[in-house]
Amino acid sequence: MSLQSTGQVLMVRPANFGWNSETSDSNSFQKQGSIDGDAVAEFDSVVTALRAASVAVMVAEDDASLRLPDAVFPNNWLSTHDGGVAVLYPMASPKRRLERRREILDMLISSYHIDHVVDMSYHEDEGRFLEGTGSLVLDRINRFAYACRSPRTCDALVNEWCARMDYRPLVFDAFCDSVPVYHTNVLLSVGTDWAAVCSAWIASSDRDRVLTALHDSGKTVLEATEAEAMGFGCNILELQAGGRTIIAGHLDLPSSDGRPYLEKLESVAGPLVGNPTPTIWSQGGGGIRCMICELFLEERH
Repeated sequence: MSLQSTGQVLMVRPANFGWNSETSDSNSFQKQGSIDGDAVAEFDSVVTALRAASVAVMVAEDDASLRLPDAVFPNNWLSTHDGGVAVLYPMASPKRRLERRREILDMLISSYHIDHVVDMSYHEDEGRFLEGTGSLVLDRINRFAYACRSPRTCDALVNEWCARMDYRPLVFDAFCDSVPVYHTNVLLSVGTDWAAVCSAWIASSDRDRVLTALHDSGKTVLEATEAEAMGFGCNILELQAGGRTIIAGHLDLPSSDGRPYLEKLESVAGPLVGNPTPTIWSQGGGGIRCMICELFLEERH
């Protein structure tokens, strides 16, 4: 049986983190502001926290010459899977397509067995996109792929991915302030035996179908309010860490507002591990979960 979570991850240290005008129209979490070196310090603090919790973190360096504002979010262009499979994804932003660097794949291949690469990036030429585990929230145990439609998540590509990877698709609509939610992983996270979801954002015509699938899969479902979801309360990731599960993430909520939700989350999912990343989440529009590419690959010895 497949495991839901792993204790090995890839992260990319940013060299030119900043505001990406190509992604801002569809990402309501992204706010323009001044650019400084804080993003690198925030990145390093998250790596330190994860390693201290016994997560194996492989760090790749961004290529400064390419001037990639979103390189810190590798989960959108790459995912890995049991059986030595890696998938490359079609990205909506032309700038982000340059993040698919051969050097990073070679770095992975030097340490892990990758036997097959599924390259879906050619769909960019058709104007169709599917942005990794941002677009796809995977129940790896029950083989469900949850995906909310958006300019960055094409129904047909969800179905194609599921056919290739032997998953069942569950595609739905979700809206924040009447705008399609840009990535599924800001409103839904699935762990081994739990799920965190902001069902208020899911279209009423789809809500029961999504919640029923989660419950029928044996998950304890934790409901996040819209405010908690805006504070990255669902943008979290279960990881294996020294024989236990942890949750990688950090809530951007006042402690008085976030404490009840955090207590409920940790009671069902394990301790939350991470540090504040205000520069990354405000200017890049993604939380700690978006910074992590899970590695479900066998190590070379």
